[in-house]
Amino acid sequence: MHQYARCCLHGVGVKQSDAKAVEWVEKAHKEGCLESTVSLARWKYNGLPNYPEDEPEGLRLFQFAIERGSTDAMTCMATIHGRAKRYKKPSSSIRKQPIWVMLSLNIILQLCTLNGKGVDKD
Repeated sequence: MHQYARCCLHGVGVKQSDAKAVEWVEKAHKEGCLESTVSLARWKYNGLPNYPEDEPEGLRLFQFAIERGSTDAMTCMATIHGRAKRYKKPSSSIRKQPIWVMLSLNIILQLCTLNGKGVDKD
């Protein structure tokens, strides 16, 4: 289901449709596919060209995935937190995250920086 949703999103082998992509990724999320949960969180947080963003729901889904051990969701939340810190306009949703989530995100971001994974190595 998740791969079909990606095909719908990018128009690979099927007609491109944001609505179909969201429909299929939501089905996969409901079936327990953590990768779909993270994709859905990204899409809801950032929005799609023909699909409105829903930042609070995106953050809730990231939290859901983090609680189930998704390192992709942790990385996304660390990026969101880093952007908010850099632009001095933290989202109210980010400030309401439990302290253990914020500490986890900070540790992951530091490890990524040290290892040069996903960020420029300092």
